[in-house]
Amino acid sequence: MDMSVVVKSAWLNMLLQVCFRAGTFLGNAIMLRYISRELLGLVNVRLLLLYSTIVFLSRESFRKSCLSKTDSEKTLKGSKMQLVNLIWLSVVAGIILSFLFCFIWIILLEQPSTQYLKQYHTSCICFACSAIIELTIEPMWIFGQKSGYITSKVILEGIFLIVRSVLSVIVVILMPKYALYGIAMSYLTASIVYATLYFCFFFKVIHSKDNSSGFSNIRDIFPNLVADPFLDKDSTSLVKSFFKQSLLKQFLTEGERYVMTLFRVLSFSQQGVYDVINNLGSLAARFIFMPIEESYYVYFSQALERNVKKYPDSVMKQCCTSLSVVLKFVSLISFIILVFGYGYSYLLLDFSPYHRTTYYYPKADWDSFRDFLRDGPWANVFSLSADKCASYVTSWIQAGMEAFVPSRRCQVKPHSTPWFSPSCAAAISNRNHFFHLFQKNNSLENKRLFIIARNRCKKVLSDAKLHYSQFTKSRILSQKLGSKDFWKIFNSIINKGRSNIPSLIHGTDLITSPKDKAELFAKNFSSNSTLESYGHSLPSIPVKQVDPLLDIQITPASVAKVISQLNSSTACGPDNIPVTVLQNCSPELSSILSKLFNKFFTESCFPACWKMASVVPIFKNSGENSDPSNYRPISLLSVISKVFEFLVHKFLTSHLESNKLLSDNQCGFRSSRSTADLLTAVTERFYCALDGGGEARAIALDISKAFDKAWHAGLLHKLASYGVSGKVFEIIKSFFSNRFIKVILEGQHTSLFPVTSGVPQGSILGPVLLLIYINDLPDNLSSKVALFADDSTLYSCLDKKSSLFDRLEQAADLESDLTSVIDWGSQWLVNFNSNKTQLFTAKNYCNMVNIPILMNGNPLTESSSNPSSWIIAYY
Repeated sequence: MDMSVVVKSAWLNMLLQVCFRAGTFLGNAIMLRYISRELLGLVNVRLLLLYSTIVFLSRESFRKSCLSKTDSEKTLKGSKMQLVNLIWLSVVAGIILSFLFCFIWIILLEQPSTQYLKQYHTSCICFACSAIIELTIEPMWIFGQKSGYITSKVILEGIFLIVRSVLSVIVVILMPKYALYGIAMSYLTASIVYATLYFCFFFKVIHSKDNSSGFSNIRDIFPNLVADPFLDKDSTSLVKSFFKQSLLKQFLTEGERYVMTLFRVLSFSQQGVYDVINNLGSLAARFIFMPIEESYYVYFSQALERNVKKYPDSVMKQCCTSLSVVLKFVSLISFIILVFGYGYSYLLLDFSPYHRTTYYYPKADWDSFRDFLRDGPWANVFSLSADKCASYVTSWIQAGMEAFVPSRRCQVKPHSTPWFSPSCAAAISNRNHFFHLFQKNNSLENKRLFIIARNRCKKVLSDAKLHYSQFTKSRILSQKLGSKDFWKIFNSIINKGRSNIPSLIHGTDLITSPKDKAELFAKNFSSNSTLESYGHSLPSIPVKQVDPLLDIQITPASVAKVISQLNSSTACGPDNIPVTVLQNCSPELSSILSKLFNKFFTESCFPACWKMASVVPIFKNSGENSDPSNYRPISLLSVISKVFEFLVHKFLTSHLESNKLLSDNQCGFRSSRSTADLLTAVTERFYCALDGGGEARAIALDISKAFDKAWHAGLLHKLASYGVSGKVFEIIKSFFSNRFIKVILEGQHTSLFPVTSGVPQGSILGPVLLLIYINDLPDNLSSKVALFADDSTLYSCLDKKSSLFDRLEQAADLESDLTSVIDWGSQWLVNFNSNKTQLFTAKNYCNMVNIPILMNGNPLTESSSNPSSWIIAYY
């Protein structure tokens, strides 16, 4: 074979790979607007691995064996028939491997979620059939490669890849709910087109005047069953040898996909992201090294025969020169990649837009959705474990949303204004279109059209603003407007909405990308929710003599009542199931969920799928917004999980209130109590002291990360002392174990991080559990205590003008109480921050010297505010 043919083959193969990979990335970018990452991972990892395994293992050893034969051996008619027979054995091998691997993929491997399960089984068969059809062109591919039909081969493969990619994109856009079916059929159709084009091309070559393929009839490329011998012995032995190499090469090439498929180390969604990153990392190998390896293998296999021991010096010199050129070129490319690839490859990942799936619930087919829920295989589902039961119910509801609720992938624009409507976007697009036309051709007609479009755009924008203003005004004047809606409107008017988180400062590093910011927040939140409690013994506490709370029976009516009371604007959790779906399907779901919740109590298990929270960082409105420690984690939990928590919360608070177990000083998160009650009681006590000529002193305690640092073992110990036992106790214990968080920020989400302490902020049970944890704080204090959740204030009042001795005694009592508070904190692993703890003194006589109060040996900071403003600001 001429060296120029080899170079041409390598160059055209490189060009084909570049076009193919660029088309693949473009296709994935388009498809991601219409399908989920889970589906993309299922196709690009699981199904394409099935396809590549069948194709590669079936044909690679036969290709190498046939290309290793010398030209002199292939001139005989008998040898050519034996070679064709050998090549067609790759199709037989493909059929056998298809049955084997389809059985493994469909039966033995872990299956996708319910919404994709039926499509997945059919798709496995389609991908296997596609691989078998592609194997039928092997005789023509091998003889075309040897005969020098390089350009034609690249054109045919290019058409095959274009048809496959275009069809996949089209079916995904037109039928996103059946995207898996569509992609599988696209691969099958493209393989049929590919095989048909190859047969047509060879038919034309065989009947042309300059036929160099060695065939005189189209029947010659099919197996000859009467050939004697049927196979060439040497070629068959080479197939066995090359098959071992093929196994190793396939594992080295697709090893990470086999690990993900066989051991399920990543979810399908994570596999989709990994596949994109892996393709970016292997661009050089796919663009350059693979085409060079394929092309030069053909050259060297033809230039050097296996059974010849000595060659002329000219042949050896040419081969050595060719090998030297290949090695230098590959080494040069490798060094370029090592120098520039690491530093700049990450830029390719920043081009991904931020999209999300939105559902249009007013157009949902609720009747069909309810029928779908009623017809579920619930008898079989509830025979599974509680964990699997919860996962199946979640997947079934998600499948119903996909089937009966219209949805679309849309780009998120954080800075868009509330009045900006689709008609505004269309008007701006129309104006820009005529502006570009006017720029290209500066004619009077184009100028007139541009002016008309510009004026219309201004009118559409002004009308949209006016309509939004009138709508906002009518809402403000409406008597049904609540305080929450009022402040939401007010913040939107003054442009104080939720803005993007700015660049963060971590040590000496400036964190700018959303992915890096999310990772930093996740690590920070996870470390804040980690408590060093190993070896710390539980304090002894008295057991309350009350009737125990052992078990809870949940009825469909109680579930339906909770669902009806849910706020429809509640954010979705990681499962993306909204309150709207639960409320519109309440009769069907109430029965299903009541059985599910009772199963949790039967098995004393809180499901693992509800222990994973999507966390959103919220700025505390204090300190620098570039400091990640000035953000609090708000957990977005499953709405179904919240329904269950509401029911447990109802029985738990009833038990606590009916037995008067909660401190009477606590006003936070309790029915019929609020900050107004606390402020009224405290300010009345303060003003009574001031009216009598006395003074009042208050200490606002600061608990460091109270929600994040609650000690689980200590909290469970207190629950047991309050009579919470049996299955309810085990459920709450399971609620705390093996919890994980992932941070979501600007369309990016992190991997899972463990949480070993604290109560989830955003959960229903979290606040009441925190109240239980700090409930005994006032027990051993002589001063008055005002509690609102974790905000604690010690205060002491002197009702008349007192002597220095009385005031010293008051200060001593407060210091003693502070010591008791610190001792209580060391027992229960609660940290009180003395630097942020503030002291306030209210008095009418300016000549009275304030007596300092010490905490941990340091004087507390005096606040200069007046009593009302200070207390109101604090609470």
